[in-house]
Amino acid sequence: MVLRLSNYIADYLVNNSIGQEHKHNTLVYGLQIIINLILVFTLILVSSIFLDLFKELMILFIFTALLRQMSGGLHLKSSGWCVILSTSLILVVPYLPNYIPDNYLRAADIVSFITILVYAPATFKVNTYKNRKAYFRMKMISLLMVVINIVLLKMEHLSIAMFIQSVSVVMEYYRLKKVGRPI
Repeated sequence: MVLRLSNYIADYLVNNSIGQEHKHNTLVYGLQIIINLILVFTLILVSSIFLDLFKELMILFIFTALLRQMSGGLHLKSSGWCVILSTSLILVVPYLPNYIPDNYLRAADIVSFITILVYAPATFKVNTYKNRKAYFRMKMISLLMVVINIVLLKMEHLSIAMFIQSVSVVMEYYRLKKVGRPI
């Protein structure tokens, strides 16, 4: 569905001379990312109103999306599954702290920090000086987000989401290493 819509919009842009034909695939890729983000945001926004969790879900969405962008992580095979999994996780995570002891949540914070420090950004290729600066910036933003939650926000559901994201980072790091892609 997302791919079909992205292709339709890219075709329209190319046919109306807004985009260049040789950039069609780039347009489709970018549009898929934008449409996925809009779909996830819309589903979470509507759900947050019905669940009376607007503030929690919006903070969770913003932090998760930014952390994901900065730290990388595992990718699913289709954008449809990405929308379903992302939305489901964000909707379920606020209920999990009721079932997890506080000391486990603090341990999850520490594991998230160490994991991000060692492995993030997992999907970023460092091969030039400019890339090294971007890599360092992405790592520092990711770490800062984890620290902000540990020190300032102290949101248990955010700790769980960051832990899940840090596991995704490690999985992607080792997947890339297994296929021989330089990290």
